[in-house]
Amino acid sequence: MTRLEKGTLYNEDMRGITTSSPVFEHLIQHNLTYVDKTKYIHSLVSSTQSSFYFVSRPRRWGKSLFCYTLESLFKGARDLFKGLYIYDKYDFKPYPVLHFDFNNLDLISSSDAVKWLKGKLILAANEVGIDLNDSYSPSMMFEMLIEKLYREQGEVVIIIDEYDSPVISAALNKPELADDIRSLFNSFYATVKNKISRIRFFFITGVLRLSNLSIFSALNNLKDLSMDPSFALAFGYTDEELDEYFGEGIDEYLAGTAKNKTSRDELREKIRNFYDGYRFSPASETKVYNPFSIGNFFAEKCRFDTYWDDTSSSKFAVTLANNLDLSQFMNTEIALTTADFKSFDISEINKETLKRNAIAALLYYSGYLTISEKSNTEKIYLGFPNNEVSSTFTISLMRRYSKDSTIAGLLIVDAREAARNGDTAALIKSLNDYYDQVTSALVSNRYEQPYQLIMHMFFIASGCRAVAELPTKLGRIDNSMEIGNHIYLFELKVDQNAETALNQIKEKEYDKLFATQLKQGKILHNVGISISSEKRGIVEYKEEILSLKQLNLLAAKYKRI
Repeated sequence: MTRLEKGTLYNEDMRGITTSSPVFEHLIQHNLTYVDKTKYIHSLVSSTQSSFYFVSRPRRWGKSLFCYTLESLFKGARDLFKGLYIYDKYDFKPYPVLHFDFNNLDLISSSDAVKWLKGKLILAANEVGIDLNDSYSPSMMFEMLIEKLYREQGEVVIIIDEYDSPVISAALNKPELADDIRSLFNSFYATVKNKISRIRFFFITGVLRLSNLSIFSALNNLKDLSMDPSFALAFGYTDEELDEYFGEGIDEYLAGTAKNKTSRDELREKIRNFYDGYRFSPASETKVYNPFSIGNFFAEKCRFDTYWDDTSSSKFAVTLANNLDLSQFMNTEIALTTADFKSFDISEINKETLKRNAIAALLYYSGYLTISEKSNTEKIYLGFPNNEVSSTFTISLMRRYSKDSTIAGLLIVDAREAARNGDTAALIKSLNDYYDQVTSALVSNRYEQPYQLIMHMFFIASGCRAVAELPTKLGRIDNSMEIGNHIYLFELKVDQNAETALNQIKEKEYDKLFATQLKQGKILHNVGISISSEKRGIVEYKEEILSLKQLNLLAAKYKRI
């Protein structure tokens, strides 16, 4: 493998992979990997029902690439699409295209915002050969640009990427400018309604669906694709796409690490747990992988890391989540209604009174939560999508509970290593040391819930697949956790002995739930934990380790299987 540029990988069998350019033309001309999403573009451009669309997706989820692909299509660049789904299904008639990217606005004053927007309009006008007078307001300049372009070249295509970025930036960083900025862009977007008859196609993207921007009230023909099941897979990669476009990279990695004896299925499952798990419609069966993380993963020779979270510009959502009670993530699911996703007012983003449902919707929009299960009801259930997000998000959220974030971070790393190695003693020690780090967050009473909660979040932060209150036939498991070949079931008792806790696991037959995993060679650790309310930590634990053979013996004894 050799690097073409930063963030790019190339080898003889597999096309280059880049995470540094969203320009469709650049990818095709340099023989870089483009996962074919043109069937979704075809469904939009050939529709007779609508030509005005909005889609919301988190940062670094391919919105810009989708916009550039649309631009190339409407400019008639047919040759770029050779071999792609849409190539022989569309006429590629050229249209004048206005393409705006509203990301990365550094606000200082309202006048600077006006100058910035005028500059964007002048640049767009120059690219389509139009002279534009900048003595008018931005909204008037936009209207004049559309009209001139229509009269000289015909129907216009308008593409706006990250429409909400300036408004969010103002609300977060310059709240005193927020009203002026919102008013400025309200006027700008309202122009589109006045020129509907001049527009062949309109496509606009963003992170949030802001209820108080006029674009959603002024354009009553704007179709929102954000949770449309037919568009749910237009961004991100399915399992099939991962194998088709990146399969050679997996094979090359395995061939170069044969001594590790990692099977393809094991590696694919690890990739799935780390980067898959996003669902963008409650009616969709299929989940998708984060495209930015997958691109970086293969560009970095299959090295697991938190690529998306490290570069995400949506970390404001994590900050806002500090207003949530940590216990609300206990079961890693939050239920909202469809109305909660459409009623967010950007002016509330800095308010301490921001409601739980609004914060949860923000976490969904920004990519930290996703739709956790298919649902045909009014309720939409949200949860963490994968290990990459759950671990980094939880670490950020837990900082306010830790006396020393550096020590807490080391304990999390130690716990992950111990759990992966099946070293329960070391795992319990790391957890108990962490309890000592968060004593101020624990209540001084005999209830198990605070200890159970901190344990759950600690395991999530360590990168394990953790579930709290997992339901079984005879009860609920306090905490279950899986990593590598090891599965752990934890039962906690405050001021009772560990034997009592362990016996509950066995009596309620919690291990029966994991018979399939044991048949696949997993090792099950039943762990009873005794917590002292006086010492506010673990004073004793008992463990029973089960393999498939041991489970069969127990099953025969209790006639459970």
